[in-house]
Amino acid sequence: MMFAGDLHDKSFLAHVGEEYGSGLGRDFGLRDMDEDLKISDVSAESHDLSRVFSGAIYDILVHIFEITRQVHTTLTLHHCHPPTLHF
Repeated sequence: MMFAGDLHDKSFLAHVGEEYGSGLGRDFGLRDMDEDLKISDVSAESHDLSRVFSGAIYDILVHIFEITRQVHTTLTLHHCHPPTLHF
């Protein structure tokens, strides 16, 4: 399994969101979850708050991806067989 790409690259995310929105038959892309907002940056409106929490969850998923990629690379460099990941 190859792990590549920068999940914080705005052009990557924008492209995926646009393609997915297009696939759903929409004229616009989906919202970008890669936001560095704090609660103090937004209003108490539910949509604004969801942007903060979505960004936090996205950062957690990116961190998991980066750790997994690092472990895979380290194991490969040491000629170990990385475990097969089943999703």
